[in-house]
Parts: sequence; C-alpha cells; structure tokens
Amino acid sequence: MAGTRILAPLTAITLVSAVFWWRSPDRISTEEPEALFYRAVASLNAGRSEAVEAAVETLAEDRTYWRHLAVLDAVLFLRGGQPQQALQRLSPITEDNPVRELSLLYAGEALYTLKRLGEAQQVFQLLRSEFPENVDARRWLGAIYYDLGAYDAAIQEMQAVADEAPDDYRPYHLLGIMYQDFESYEEAARYFRLALDRNPPADRATLISTDLARVLVANRQYPEALQVLESQPESVATLELRATSCWSQGQEEEARQLLQRAEESGDLSPGGRQLKAELAEAAGELQESITILTQLLKEHPDRLAARYQLSLALQQSDMPDLAAEQRQQWEQQRDLANELIQLNLKAVSDPYDAEVRDKLADLSRQLGKTGLADMWQQAADACRRRNAVLETGPPLP
Repeated sequence: MAGTRILAPLTAITLVSAVFWWRSPDRISTEEPEALFYRAVASLNAGRSEAVEAAVETLAEDRTYWRHLAVLDAVLFLRGGQPQQALQRLSPITEDNPVRELSLLYAGEALYTLKRLGEAQQVFQLLRSEFPENVDARRWLGAIYYDLGAYDAAIQEMQAVADEAPDDYRPYHLLGIMYQDFESYEEAARYFRLALDRNPPADRATLISTDLARVLVANRQYPEALQVLESQPESVATLELRATSCWSQGQEEEARQLLQRAEESGDLSPGGRQLKAELAEAAGELQESITILTQLLKEHPDRLAARYQLSLALQQSDMPDLAAEQRQQWEQQRDLANELIQLNLKAVSDPYDAEVRDKLADLSRQLGKTGLADMWQQAADACRRRNAVLETGPPLP
C-alpha cells in the first residue's frame, strides 16, 4: 500500500514543463530565454542535462529571470536528492511570480519528499485552485491521500487524472495498483486492462501484464491469467504465476516444471516458496513441506495461509501438539487480521485520524507485517503534522 510504489512512476511522468511548452507556443517562439528555461526543466525531469548550461547562462544575463533560475536550481536539487535545498530556493513563493505554477509544483514535491505531507497537500491544493488545468497537482494529491490511507480520496484524484488524460496509460495503471493493494481484484484487473489498451511502452506493458495476471490469480481466474502470461517473457514472477495457475487447475506436473524453472531463474517469492511446499506435500514429502514452511514463517510470520498449511502438514505427520500450536497462532492472527480490516475501513472514512493509524501500525506489527506497520506509522505522523499545520498555518503563502 505504500505510496512510494505510486510515486516511482509519478516521478518519471511529472513533466508539467511539457504541458507549458505545448500550451504556450507563441510565447516560447518569441522569448528565447523562456524557451531555454522550459527545455532545461523538461530535460532534467527526463533524466538528461542538455540545454541546462545554455539556459543558466542566458537567464543569468537578465536579472528579471532570477525566479526562473531559482526554479531551475530547485529542479536540479530535487533530481539530485536534496529536497530541503530545493525548498529553500523556492521560498518565498509570491503571487506575482512569473513561474508560479512550476514553483508551487516543485515546492509541493519537495515537501512530499521530506514527508511533510500536510504542507505538501496544501501547496498542491493551492496549485489546483490557481491552475485548474494542472494535472500533476491531482497526481500528487492522489499520492498524498494514498499515503494517509485515504483510499477513496486517492482514487477520486487519480480517476480525475485519467479523465483529463484519457489516452495516457499511467493513471489507469496507478488505479489498478491502488485497487490491487486493498484486494479489489476485479476493479484492479479492469484498470490494468484499460492501461494496456493505451499501448504503453514494451517494458511497462510487461509490468502491467504481470500485475494483471497476479490479480487474476488472486481472484482465481486461472485460465485468464495463463492467457495473459502466454505472451510475456519468462521471469521468476511470471513462471510462479503460471505454476500457481496450473497447480490450481490440477496440472501438477506442469506446475512442478514451471516452478523449477522459476527457481533456476532466481530466488522464489514467499508465494513461490509456499507453492513449493504444497507440491512437496502433494508428493508425500511431508518433512520437506514442513521444513520449507517453517523457514518461510520464520522470515515472513504474517503469512496466514502458510501457517494454516503448516498446521495441516504437522497433523498429517503425527505431530498433534505442534499442529495445535500452529493452529492456535493462525486463529490469533486471523482475528488480528479481521480487526485490521475494520480499522482500515475506519481510516478510509476519517483520512486524518492519527490515532486510528497508530492502532493500524500496532496491529500490523503484531501480525509481523513490518512494511505495513512502517507505512501506517508514517501516515499517523503525517496526519499529526498536517493537523498541526492547520492549527498554526502553513509556512508557505
């Protein structure tokens, strides 16, 4: 559920400078310094450096472009992993700033990177109110709401992005990821398909297709998953998904062969290791299954299905006491997981309740979901900072 998963692609697609370039051809064609400025910003956002030196030299010759230089410096700092320095270059952000739209955009990004989500949210809301056509403001707001556990608001923002950029695959992919993370598999599959319909680049198409197959497997749509995977290059992930689909349809030998190829290609995922234990148990190799599951649960104690599977294997191996112990732990974890679901719904209904997120972090730790616990703790801290900002007022105008 972490929003960083969303913002990995967002960093690559936040090219508001490109929007400026297409939107203002007359101004750019007659004002060379501004043309160089927007080219330089677009270049930096694309991970390149051409046009930057020329832009700096040209802009530095005329003091009226000092704000443009500040924005360019800020982008350089941001892309260099120095958000605090970027924020300093963008302050103060005045209303008469000729590049105010970009100033607000990168100030918000810097605040987000510094995990000052409440302030970032206010900046992006200001950006959206002053520049309603700015799609990036909605992208970032969606990421902030997602990090806060406010899933409904996050989806609303990303759906708006999709509506405003109907030919862009990226918002549909992000919507699919959101629905996948909270197990709405049919909706996730729908959005992944919509993303693929928009002809993404080959590497992104492979990623989206794998995401699509994963939610189809989770939703027990095995024939559909195999159909999607048929045209995909082999990897540990795709081979595991194919093996799971075959095993679930009774094709045991094919599942074994696929899983073996996956293991030869790299380290199996926790799901792949659990499947390996299931196949060992099916072959009568109970001790091998118990060994795999015991090690898996040592490393990933939150895997409920693996713990239940271990209790069954121990029972079959005539170890009733150990089986009963694992079954009891499974029941306790199941109850905690149900409580987690209810608290999750409460967090959705109140996106700024820090105490609910503290409880979610604590429950996640009890379940052994350390990554999820860290995410909820960060969300709780962000809520507190946001609420403090609302009480004292934002540091930026």
